[in-house]
Amino acid sequence: MAGALKSRGFVVDLFYYVMDGVDALSIEGMREEWDSVHATGLQGYVFRRRFPEFWGIDDWIAPSALTLARRLSETRSYDLVLVNYVWCSGLFEPFVGGQQNWSSMPMMLSGIGTT
Repeated sequence: MAGALKSRGFVVDLFYYVMDGVDALSIEGMREEWDSVHATGLQGYVFRRRFPEFWGIDDWIAPSALTLARRLSETRSYDLVLVNYVWCSGLFEPFVGGQQNWSSMPMMLSGIGTT
């Protein structure tokens, strides 16, 4: 998808939330594919469940990840923000103010020729 967006003139950044570890070679590969790579790990994360018997939708968000998302949303202007990990949807909120428009996403992607 990065290549398709870049070929249409978009600047494409990657926000990478490192939950399972990553090596330098992988990060280098990401830097070759994306215009900019912003990575953060689990700094400040406290293992906890919002509900006693199951995980809540955003229980996986570390303070470091939310801080980075807020910083990017305040210092850059994005035309499009895609999130592919539903368990961290709270990282989306700094970019859209909690006003996700899921229904128009297929139409928007189709309009730029990525579907």
